[in-house]
Amino acid sequence: NPRMIHWRTSARQNSLMVREYHEVRDRDLLVLLDLAASPGDPEGELRAETAVSFVATICVDQLRRSRHSGIGVAAAGRDVAAWTGVAHPSSAESLLRMLALVEPATSPSLDPLWEFAQERRTPTTAGILVTTRTAAVPRPPGAGWIKVVAADTDISDYFRLE
Repeated sequence: NPRMIHWRTSARQNSLMVREYHEVRDRDLLVLLDLAASPGDPEGELRAETAVSFVATICVDQLRRSRHSGIGVAAAGRDVAAWTGVAHPSSAESLLRMLALVEPATSPSLDPLWEFAQERRTPTTAGILVTTRTAAVPRPPGAGWIKVVAADTDISDYFRLE
């Protein structure tokens, strides 16, 4: 098709050069982790461990399968931790280190997670909030694009610790 010929480059190269288009199918990913658990509560600690393992699995899979897509992870527990990068297998170590150090808290604020998501959202961003809370998590206006997965019920549809 003559419309696909890049005429300037063809003139410089003295040969017909065709335009190439690469469709980026990989979406940016934001993963939010809400680690709410009471101290000394074995069920809450198990939910927290399951949630962290689930998030680590999602993120490592994204790092391995995607190319050139952005990935961001924020966790709210005793402290707020965040990690951002470009999907590449070599990024896994620093991300997993961050996830290994997060600790649950009785009732962490979700505000830092919502702010993290709003600051890093692009038109191609997919978002997920993994929560250990047993009650519904209220989302702020404009956060409907973030899927909420509860560690006590929803994760078992996707993930199981063995």
